[in-house]
Amino acid sequence: MNNNQFRSLKRVLCALTAVIMVFAAAGVSVFAADTQFEDLSGDSWAYPYIEYCIQNGLMNGVNESEFQPDGIVSDVMAKTVLQRLVPSCDFDSYIWSEPVEREDMAVLVYTAGGSANTEDIAVAYSDAENISSECYTAVAWCSVNNIMSGKENQTFDPSGYMTRSELAAVAMRLAEYLNADSLTINIIHTNDIHGYDVGDKSVIGMDEISALKKQTDNAVLADAGDATQGIAFVSLDKGASAIEAMNLAGYDVMACGNHEFDYGQETAKKNAAAADFPIISANTLKDGQPFFKGSYADGTKENNGENAIIEIDGVKVGFFGILTSDTASSTKPSGILGISFEDETETAKRQVEELQNQGADVVIGLFHVGVSQASSVTTPAIVDGLLDTSGLDAVIDGHSHTVYNNTENGVLIAQTGSYSENIGIMSVSVKDGEVIGVKENMLSSAEVKAKVTPDPEVTEYLEKVTAEQSKLLDNKIAETKTTLWGGYVNNFAVPRAVETNLGNLICDAMIDEVKNNISAEYSGLPIVSVQNGGGVRASVKNGDITVGSIFNVLPFGNTLFVKEITPNILYSVMERSVKNAIAQDEETGLLDLYPDGGFLQIGGMSVKYDPSGKEGEKVISVTLGGQTEPLDRTDSETKILLATNDFVAMGGNDYDMVPGLPEIMQGTDVEQIVCDYILKLTDNGVKPLEVENTEGRIVEMSGYTAKDYTSSLYLKDINGNLLTDKTVTVYVDGEAFGEFTSNKDGIIKLTLTSGPHSVKTAENAEEAYVNNICGQGTVEYRGEEEVLFPTLVLE
Repeated sequence: MNNNQFRSLKRVLCALTAVIMVFAAAGVSVFAADTQFEDLSGDSWAYPYIEYCIQNGLMNGVNESEFQPDGIVSDVMAKTVLQRLVPSCDFDSYIWSEPVEREDMAVLVYTAGGSANTEDIAVAYSDAENISSECYTAVAWCSVNNIMSGKENQTFDPSGYMTRSELAAVAMRLAEYLNADSLTINIIHTNDIHGYDVGDKSVIGMDEISALKKQTDNAVLADAGDATQGIAFVSLDKGASAIEAMNLAGYDVMACGNHEFDYGQETAKKNAAAADFPIISANTLKDGQPFFKGSYADGTKENNGENAIIEIDGVKVGFFGILTSDTASSTKPSGILGISFEDETETAKRQVEELQNQGADVVIGLFHVGVSQASSVTTPAIVDGLLDTSGLDAVIDGHSHTVYNNTENGVLIAQTGSYSENIGIMSVSVKDGEVIGVKENMLSSAEVKAKVTPDPEVTEYLEKVTAEQSKLLDNKIAETKTTLWGGYVNNFAVPRAVETNLGNLICDAMIDEVKNNISAEYSGLPIVSVQNGGGVRASVKNGDITVGSIFNVLPFGNTLFVKEITPNILYSVMERSVKNAIAQDEETGLLDLYPDGGFLQIGGMSVKYDPSGKEGEKVISVTLGGQTEPLDRTDSETKILLATNDFVAMGGNDYDMVPGLPEIMQGTDVEQIVCDYILKLTDNGVKPLEVENTEGRIVEMSGYTAKDYTSSLYLKDINGNLLTDKTVTVYVDGEAFGEFTSNKDGIIKLTLTSGPHSVKTAENAEEAYVNNICGQGTVEYRGEEEVLFPTLVLE
């Protein structure tokens, strides 16, 4: 075994031992009573070790009735055990012996145990001269610490093959050794909460987060950004309620997200000052200083704006914040005026070194960067850039709204998704001032609710804020027969990828507002409208439309802008919109793309584009509403009015071609415009709102010919339990579609026409979204990420 093999294995095995330690530290129950193997006696010396490994998922029997305790540990078996412990690690760098010899196992155990100095330890085995020189120290250490013992005849048998019993014994003994003098710090973490502070069946409330922290040993509570902006709970008071809820829940540190600037810099600093915890972002500078440098906790504490150290039982845990430089284009320009975003990787290198110099035993990156390939930088890429920098132990990530738990170059990266649907617990095991392993455990809302009773103090605060806000937000505007689709649907950002009915509604509302308010000088010009998909933040469920539901869709307080544009520039705008499309499957219609906040919902025109075309040459045609002939791409004379929000008008999402266009008018808040338009369409709420799922405004032109597809949906009861062999009436797009029976997996299959559909189990039931073009209900994996089918709820 060479030095490179030693180094690569140490990372793997440190993670392995940390997992075992977490099991032990958490007091995990050791094994089901019905674990029975015909070839394993209860009085066997190996019985407790084998039980331990099976119950903790480290090993299995060779079949239901046999364990084969004397079976030889093969290459495949050893790799399988390690990969169950550390699924994301790559073991190809180590050439295993086949089968695994005892002295090689000693080396692995010694490496995992921290490679303590054993120069003065002698090996007392009678066959000591047969132990390889490169393995001698490891064998001695394992012997002294009673992790690997010799045979009955006082030999070690270095070239003997490891048995399955011996492997189980080594795992349990190593856990006991490491756990004796170690400390496990549990970092509870959230990201991209976006105002989902009040719990429900799918949301973990702040009162539950508080309770989870209180009942977790050695707990630190951290957030990776975008906590102060989102749905009405936080947007109505510009994030103040979010900060107070986090204070009550006991947060210790938070990274700045790009949306923390949505209310402007003054509000961002005001929120930071009111927090009882530091908000940090080392690469976000204003006038050469960290933006968040200053006092917090109402002036009682000082924040350097870059990093923070939290001490737990004598162990110093250092955090540093990193914000994606894409914030420069993804955030309202007025909110970040004068702010610079330094290189993420170089900043991270400096921060790791600085925290080590401050005495940090553990160094955690608190990133708001994400893993989306549509971004100019990703967290895994930053970690790759730190390959030559030692000391970064893990990264808690945010921004891409991704459930993520992978290791990159030995560094764990974890992200919980978004909207408080999950929460992470990152357990960091420390021994003698060194991190010996990091383990991530992610809990769903249901799992948290089963573990904790909400903190009554936090519950009282949440109820108070909700009651005050409900006076405004609960006001009913109208009813909608079908769900208006926006935000993340089944963990996919639909308005960032395809046309949606809600996007159409918003764009039509802007056009209507312009028609009714434009000066006579421009009244004869055609009007088109665009709304960035990233600004359509939520869906409006079928049923009542309230003021609150519109606030949740449009929480940014954006205002209407009208610009004068020509066909030539309009084509450039639409090229930017579809630039992240890559291809379309000619058989299924599935788009290959990176969902992009800059993808535009449109009104007053239709666009045809080729997803597989070259960037800048994807748009085939732009045709004004009511016209049959497309606009001339080269026409720089014809005048058209472009209605949009101030974010796009100022160049957000890289719409650099828009700010310089002549400004014709400014209007009121877009959310108010949408409310007024809904009232207009429904005769002031007298009749229900009816909109089509799609109007063919954005059409992909590739080799795909529209055809029927089979969509799969889970059928569940209101408690989330799968319903198998259950017959229900299914409604599609508001109309009865027929009776269907779920299969043994609780799945109902429907044959539908190509494109989006809204599906439900009763006239007033909540709807599910399916669409073969973006894979909703048709794909089970997007890359390596598992995609759950949409769910029908039978009430």
